Formats: sequence, C-alpha cells, structure tokens
Amino acid sequence: MASKVSISVVVVSWVLCVFMHSKNMFTAAVSVAASESSTLQLEAKALRESGWWSGHFNYTSLNYCNWDEIKCNAGGSVIWIGMSGVYLGEKVRKFNFSSFPNLVLLHLGNTGLRGSIPQQIGTLSKLTYLSLSRNNLTGHFPLFLTNLTQLENLNIYQNLISGPIPEELGNLKNLQVLDLSYNKLTGSIPSTLGLLTNLWVLDLSSNMITGSIPDKLGDLKNLQVLILGNNNLTGLIASALRIFTDLHNMTALYLDSNQFNGSIPLEIGNMKSLTDLNLSNNNILGEIPSTIRHFTNLSYLSLSWNHISGSIPIEIGKMESLTYLNLSNNNIIGEIPIELANCSSLANLSLSHNYLNGSIPSQLSDLSFLRFIDLSYNNLTGNIPPCFFILEFNLSYNSLEGRISNIFQYHSFDAFIGNKDLCGDFKGFSHCPSSSQIMSKIKMLLPLTILFVLLLLWCFFYSRCWVIGKTQSNPSKTKNGDLFSIWNFDGKIAYEDIIEATKDFDIRYCIGTGGYGSVYKAQLPSGKVVALKKLHRLEAEDPSFDKSFKNEVQMLTKIRHRNIVKLHGYCLHKRCMFLVYQYMERGSLFCILSNDVEALELDWPKRMNIIKSIAHALSYMHHECNPIIIHRDISSNNILLNSELEAFVSDFGTARLLDPDSSNQTLVVGTYGYIAPELAYTMVVTEKCDVYSFGMVALEILMGKHPGELLTSLSTLSSQNLMLNEILDQRLPPPTRSIAQDIFFAASVAFACLRTKPKSRPTMKWVSQECLSDLSHNKLVGHIPTHIGNCNNLKHLSLNNNSLNGSIPAQVGSLSLLYIDISHNVISGRIAPHLGELTSLEFLNLSHNNLSGAIPDFLNSMTQISSIDLSYNNLEGKIPCNFKDRYPQQAIIGNKGLCGEFKGMPSCLTSTTTDSEEEPERDRYHFSTVILYLLFYLSIFGYLYIFLSTNDDVESERTVNSNGDLLSIWNYDGRIAYEDIIKATEDFNIKYCIGTGGYGSVYKAQLPSGNIFALKKLHQLEAKEAALIKSFETE
Repeated sequence: MASKVSISVVVVSWVLCVFMHSKNMFTAAVSVAASESSTLQLEAKALRESGWWSGHFNYTSLNYCNWDEIKCNAGGSVIWIGMSGVYLGEKVRKFNFSSFPNLVLLHLGNTGLRGSIPQQIGTLSKLTYLSLSRNNLTGHFPLFLTNLTQLENLNIYQNLISGPIPEELGNLKNLQVLDLSYNKLTGSIPSTLGLLTNLWVLDLSSNMITGSIPDKLGDLKNLQVLILGNNNLTGLIASALRIFTDLHNMTALYLDSNQFNGSIPLEIGNMKSLTDLNLSNNNILGEIPSTIRHFTNLSYLSLSWNHISGSIPIEIGKMESLTYLNLSNNNIIGEIPIELANCSSLANLSLSHNYLNGSIPSQLSDLSFLRFIDLSYNNLTGNIPPCFFILEFNLSYNSLEGRISNIFQYHSFDAFIGNKDLCGDFKGFSHCPSSSQIMSKIKMLLPLTILFVLLLLWCFFYSRCWVIGKTQSNPSKTKNGDLFSIWNFDGKIAYEDIIEATKDFDIRYCIGTGGYGSVYKAQLPSGKVVALKKLHRLEAEDPSFDKSFKNEVQMLTKIRHRNIVKLHGYCLHKRCMFLVYQYMERGSLFCILSNDVEALELDWPKRMNIIKSIAHALSYMHHECNPIIIHRDISSNNILLNSELEAFVSDFGTARLLDPDSSNQTLVVGTYGYIAPELAYTMVVTEKCDVYSFGMVALEILMGKHPGELLTSLSTLSSQNLMLNEILDQRLPPPTRSIAQDIFFAASVAFACLRTKPKSRPTMKWVSQECLSDLSHNKLVGHIPTHIGNCNNLKHLSLNNNSLNGSIPAQVGSLSLLYIDISHNVISGRIAPHLGELTSLEFLNLSHNNLSGAIPDFLNSMTQISSIDLSYNNLEGKIPCNFKDRYPQQAIIGNKGLCGEFKGMPSCLTSTTTDSEEEPERDRYHFSTVILYLLFYLSIFGYLYIFLSTNDDVESERTVNSNGDLLSIWNYDGRIAYEDIIKATEDFNIKYCIGTGGYGSVYKAQLPSGNIFALKKLHQLEAKEAALIKSFETE
C-alpha cells in the first residue's frame, strides 16, 4: 500500500512539472511570436515608407516577400535585398536599415547613392554580403562596418571613399572577398589584412595607396586573386613578388602602374598556379628570368612600359596556355625567338617600341589563334611573312623591305608606314621597280662611279703635292718652337701672352695656393680672363711622364659637365708646367662662407642650387664617366663660384680613375675634416669616399661653417629634427615655407651621406636625382604644354622616360635652358628650329623618340653644346658637315635613314631599291652594287691612308722643330704658342697669381687674342715628388 502511495505521489509531481513547463514554453512561444510579429511589422513599415518599390508592378501586394529584389526566410522575415541598377538617389536616406535584423544580403550597387555610407548598416549583424559599388559615396571608410563580423563579401569599389584603409578590417575574419578598388584611398596597406586567412579575392587597385606591400599578406594561404594596380606602391619588385611565392592557390596577380623597381627574381617561377600576371608600367630593370618556363598555366602576361633589357628568353615557348603577351615599350634586344610559335594558344602579341632586330619568324604562321600582333618601332628587317594576311597587325617603323603583297590590300596604310624600303601598289609607297629599270640604273651608276674614283685619285695627287709644297714654303710660325693648339677658341694664344699677362707668374697675380700648385689670374690681350694653375715642379725628367701626362689630361678634357670647371688646356715645358682653367670670379665656396658680407649673398635658394650642382657633378663623374672618376678631395675650398654664384667642382689634383679589377689601394689624400673615416684604415678608394665628403660640404653650406664637433651630436635622425633650426646659418634670415622643405631634405641627404658604413651611404646618382626634382619617370602622357614658356627661370628641363607625344612646343625656344632631356618618349615631327634660339644650351638629349626629317644645320652652329644625343629616332638624310668632328657616332645611331661620313653609315651617294619578286634581277643588281661600293670604299681608304701618312710626316717635321716642348690644349679653335703664355704671365710673375696651394699656384693670363685663361703652375720645389707627378697627370 505504501509503495502505491509513493508511486501516486511521483506521478502527481511529474504531471505538475509537465504542466508548469508547458506553461512556460507556451509563454515563451507567445513572446517569440509577438517579437517576430513586431519585427515583421517594422520590416513592412520600413519597406512601404522607403518608396523604393513604388514603381514596381507588384507593389500593391500585401505580401512584400513577393516583391521584386526581396527574399524572406520561412518566417516571413526579409533576409535579402538586392536593388542593383535601380536608381534610388536620396531615397536611401529614408530607409530604416535597423528594421531588418535578419538581413543577410544587401546589394545597393549602381543605385545613385551619394554622401557617406548610412550608419544604420552597421547594425545588420547577420550580414554576410554587402555591395555599395558604383555609386558616389564619399568620406572615409566607416569603422562601423568593421563590426559586421559575419561579412564574407564586401564590395565598395568605384566610389569616392578617401582616407586610409582602417586596420580594424582585420577583425572581419570571415571575409572572403574584399573589393575597395577605384576609390581615393590613401596611406599604406595595413598589415592587419594578413589576418583575413579566409580571403581569396583582394582588390585595392586604382587608389592612391603608397608604401610597400606588407609581408603579412604572405600569410593569406587561400588568396587566389590579388589586384593592387594603379597605385603609388614602391619598393623592389623582387621583394614584393617573394611575398607571394608560397601562395600556391594564387591564380591572378596585378601589380601594374606602380613605382616598383629592381629586377624580377628567379623565384617567380615558383608561382606555378598563376594564370594572369601583370607587372606593366613600373620601373623594372634587368632581364626576363628563364624560370618563366614554369608558368605552364599562365594565359595573360604583361610586362610592358618598363625598362626590361636583354632578349626574349626562349623558355617562353614552354608557356603553351599563353593567350596574351605584351612586352612593349621596353629595352629588349635581339631577335624574336621562333619558340614563340610553341605558344599554340597565343591570340594577342605586342612587342612594339623595343630594339628587336632580325626578321619576322615565319613560324608564327603556325599560331592558328593569333589575331593581333604589334611589332612596330623596332629594327626588324627582311620581308613581311605572308601568314599575316589574316591578322590585325602593326609593322610600322622598322626596316622591312620588299614588295607589299596584294593580300594586304585591305589593311591600313598605317600598319606599314616607316619602312622606307617597302614598295608596292599601295598609297604612300613607291612602285616596285621592274628588271629593266634596275638594269638602267646600273648602267647609269657604273660610269658615274668610275668617274668619281678617277676624281678622287686626282684630288689625292693634287693634295699631296700641295701639302708637301706648303710644308717646304711655309715653315712653322711658332715662337721659339713652343706651340700648343687649342680648339673651341678663335685666334692664336701664344705662350708669351700668358707670361706677360701674369708678369712671369708674379705673386701679385696669385689668387690661391694648394698642395699641387698655385693659381694665378691672367687677363689675355683679347680681354678674356683665365685661371692658370702653375704646378710645383721643374721640367719632367722621366720620359714616361710625358706620355702619361698627355693621356691623363686628354681624358680629363673630354669631361663635359656644366658644374665641373672646364680645363681648357695645359703646358708641359722645360721652364714650367701649368694648366689653363675657366676663371671663376667669386673664388672658392670656403672664402664666401668665411666672409660675413659675402655669405649674405648666398641666400637659401642659392645654397640649395650649390648643393644640387655639386651632386650633379659627382653623379656625372661616378656614373657617366668610363672608367669612373673619384675626386678624393671634395671640400669647400675646391668648390668654385662664378659671377652668378653658380658652383663648379675643381682641383682634380688627387683624382683617381677607379679600376674595378684592382684593389684601388692608395695613400690617404684629401682635406682634413672631409676625408671619409674608413679611408684611414682601409686605404681603399671607392666612390663612397666622395659621397662622405659631399655630405660634409652640404652640411657646411647649410651651417655656414664646417660642422666640426657638432657632427657627433647630429648623427641621429631624431636629433636632426630637434636641432635643424639651431644649426642653420644664423647670418641668413629664416627660410620661407617654400624653401624650408628643401632645406630639411638637403639636411637629411647630408646626414645619410655621413653614415659610418660606406655601403649604407646613398649613391651620388640617387642624390642627384632626388635633388633634381625633375619630371622624368612619371608616366606623363599627352603633349608638352605650351605654357612651359612661362617658366622664365627654368634652367633644367628633364621629361625623359614618360609617354609624351606630339612635337616640342615653340615656346621652349624662349627659355634660358642649359639642359634638355626629353628622351624615351614618343615625340614626333622634325627637330624644330626654335631650339636654335637656346644660345646657352649645353646638354641636349632627344634620343629614343619618333623624330623624323634631317638633322638641322643650326645644331652645328651651337658650339656651346657639349653633349648631344639624337639616337634611335627616324631621322634621315645627310649628316651635317663637321658634325662628326664635334660629336661621337653614338649620338646618331639607330636612325636608319641617315647617311654620311661616320663609320658604318651608308654613303649618301647611292640609293638602292629591291624587288622581292624578281630574284635573278635582284641578285645581279645587288652584286653590281656591292662591286660599286667596294670600288668606292677602296679608293676612300687608299686616299685616307696615303694622306694621313703624308700628314704624319709633316707633323713629325713640326714636332722636331718644337724642341720637345709640348703644349696641347683641347676645347679651343686656333693655336696658342707656349711663349705667348709666358709673355701673358711675364714668365709667371707673382702679380698675375690669383691663388696658391700646397703643390702649385694659379695665374691669370690674357693672351694676344684677348682671351683669358687660368694657368696652374706646379711649385718647382716639388719637382722630384712622385705624388706630384701623379697629381699633375690626374688633373
């Protein structure tokens, strides 16, 4: 009985529990239902009040889940709103996003949204897909979006979002697709993006992002597509690519249109899964690595608009999946590899604007999918393969020849233009000659050639007789046999003129003394003032010194830079040795800075220009001379200023040619306080020694005095920032805001040059480019603006390595330019005559453009130009007279239409035409032409050989008459005798001395022609010092 009662109690208790639980469940269900009902009501209200669906045909339906662009869950709550392409405009401001707590997808792309992103979107905690793309949204990237931790796809591309990318984006751990492209985002890529390990698409292209790619992106093991193109990213391309070499899922990598430099690393071959690779429009150097053979899946490859050199690797034939290949606008050389025919899927090929040569491979006809090919602006030769008749192609501006087949009659004339040896029945091309025309030309040319050879022989015998007669009847007019010739000067300057101008190097003409000689100021009879550096030694006693001296000085006279003191010539005489320099009216930089009155003339802009000038000169010596020249004694004493307070590097008494194959060990030379610290214990000369000295001089210019003891306390960047205002020259007023940034940069560069470790110092080329602030390598397009003529104070115009087209505007001729570099662009037209108005121009580089027409004669009359480069254009016609005497052949190579006297250039006497279809006649024509050319050149060579032999005999006689006293000066026209120089300085009288150093004195000498030189005469007491001889030869 007791057990039954117990069981009854248990049953009753269980019933009561079930009843109570059911009641609670019922209450909760009622509460949930009420909540869902409230949510549905809020959703319905928000949808109807938005007005977004007012124009839809089913808008009147009470069940909004049936409306267009809306999806609901089983409970009737909205989870999907996709209004893409529906213009909403300001209606979006009326929409209550917070009424949709269950929303999973929100697609408002291309709906006309403006202003900032609505903040209520940040309350949609269940959102996995958000697209606000293709609108006009502005403001910074909102941080409230980083709270949507369920997001898997975030698209805000093609808006006007600005500011930096927030680091908080790293909180969206579920994100798989992030597209912020085509906005105005700035700053660097946050490393926190490396935390998005589920990410497989990242697109930050077409923004203004700077800095380098963070290494943390290498942690995105699931990343398949990375697009960072069209930004301002910097750094080595090798470092950037190595970040992704372990991402084996990556299929597309776009780093185009940035500022990456350096060469492509071999490790790029590890990215075997790539199908798309775009590195175009950067500053990439070096060759294409052979490891691209591992790109067996690659279908798209673009390396265009870089500085890639070398040839196209044959390994490219291993890329059988390749459909698009663009290597245009580089420096690629060599032939088109026939292995390209192995890329069986290739449909688009662009190799234009390179230096490819050879013929077009006929094997390209095997590429059945090929539909476009661009080989323009190269040096390709031979005939056009017939396989091109089905293609869209561009073969313009090459050296192709032969008949244009009629199968190309439906192609544009522009596809063939610029190939002067093509012929055919096409508008703009000459008709191919028939066999009868060829034979008639041969019959006409043969007698003319024979007549010309006879005329040359007659000229030879006549000239030989004239030279011999002239030599016998007109003995040398030199004074006492002391003769030296000077180019680039009119009239005669005799040794006596220099002696008289300095009263035989009188001390009163001495303006300075250095370790290797004294400097004299000499005013020649013509009124010209020069500086004479008289070396401290007697006549050279070592016979080998004569040859060494001449070779070294001749090398230095070829140095042509506007910021290096011009060495007009030298004298090696039994009485004295001196060097003739360009005279610098204001003396040394040290003297100016030491004088409180004169230092005020060197305001901040002038001081910045002096620093830039020194940097450019050293960059030229280190990076443009072959072999490179190390000055070894850069100091404020060796920086001279002219009347305009422009700076010039001088005193090459300790300069050394750096031989890369030697140890370059040497004695410690230079000025105390400017010598690089490592030179004291390594005794090894490198260009970094000059870099250190430059840093000292730059800092001295900013401080107005030698840094001295302050250098130790200013060796860190933090102390530089704190003390820069204190160390600036207090004699000058504070710099204006516009120049203050340049001063800070100059100080930063100076401290970088003073780093203890030589390898950590920058190169002078880098310093020069940074100081120059030019417009080169800036991806500029379009025409050079005509309002450049308003830049009245512009001296240096550097627009090289851009994409500028059109012609050079006439307004350039109204400027006072000293330097023009417009190379590596697409400038076309003729070399305009307004360039002839630039009477101060010293440097002109128009190479690697599309200039056409003849080289204008006015360039010959611009004798002040020291360097000119017209190479790799489409210039044609005869090379002007005397051009060969003033400029090297490298200045005009790559112009296939030029003819003249340069070695390797065709003669302007004969022109030929080919007929590609009449082989027998063409062979006979070519054979006859070769015979004619052989006769012509043999007669030329024979004439020159005998004529030069005659001249050698005459010169030998003259040399014998000169008593061994050699005075040879380059850079002048006319002749200057040794005695004129002695007379101009009154045998180096002290009154003409304008400076004295430890090894010699400088004299000023005015010669009878009125020209004034500076003569550096070595001290006689130093006659037997080996170091002196080395100094004199080097200088």
